[in-house]
Amino acid sequence: MIMMLSLGMTAQDLPRPSPAATVEQVVGLTTITLEYSRPSVKGRTVWGDLVPYDKVWRFGANEATKIRTSDDITIGGEKLAAGYYAILATPSEKGEWMIHINSDTTLRGSGNYDSKKDVAVLKVKPSESAHTESLSITVEDLTANTATVLFQWEKIQIAIPVSVPTDEVAEKNIQAAIEKGEKLDQVYYSAASYYFNSKQNEAKANEYLEESLKVKENHRVYYLKGRMAESKGNMTEAVGHWKKGITLAKEDGSDGWADFMQGLVDENSEKK
Repeated sequence: MIMMLSLGMTAQDLPRPSPAATVEQVVGLTTITLEYSRPSVKGRTVWGDLVPYDKVWRFGANEATKIRTSDDITIGGEKLAAGYYAILATPSEKGEWMIHINSDTTLRGSGNYDSKKDVAVLKVKPSESAHTESLSITVEDLTANTATVLFQWEKIQIAIPVSVPTDEVAEKNIQAAIEKGEKLDQVYYSAASYYFNSKQNEAKANEYLEESLKVKENHRVYYLKGRMAESKGNMTEAVGHWKKGITLAKEDGSDGWADFMQGLVDENSEKK
């Protein structure tokens, strides 16, 4: 009986001193996922002691830290193909750190690290930061095309710039949706909205709006046409588009859209 109880207990899940963490962040249209463990300082001397200088380190605890990216990206100035990789680091007391992005995702630590499997090696300069008790890796400073992978532990932080191919992926998605041929009025409208709001390309946006109207008159098209006219200060044209949109929205039973555009008309009619 005692042996059975002992076996049952060893089969149970128990907490790790350095718990696992996963960070998933969409940057533009690219998903970046970071998997790592979070050791804590616990009053210890970290740099140069717990983590030696000038030796490859797992960039965390337990298994080596991992990164997965859904698209090709640029990280720390180096090209990285879409895929799943291990991340390790070689800390330096005074100079730049080396960040190794390695194809061997089976690494538990750095003992079996093989530099020949590095697909990219980044040189980064650490900086001082406020105390971070438990190691943290996050994705910060988000824009549609860029972000920063931020590593923080003890009083050191490393910021690694990332850029993603948002425009390229968006254009591929637009063309794929057009080729699929379903709900093209919505496809063309979404493309127009992207080019106007994200790319500030009014000419391209207008081309897609006209394609949408060829398929079906839609209140959202006239809403966006109104916004485009508004951006140029032509409020008479803008209000005219919104009024047309209100009529179509009511015919479609889209009362929320109708009320929203009526509010725009009421607010801007005196500006014509």
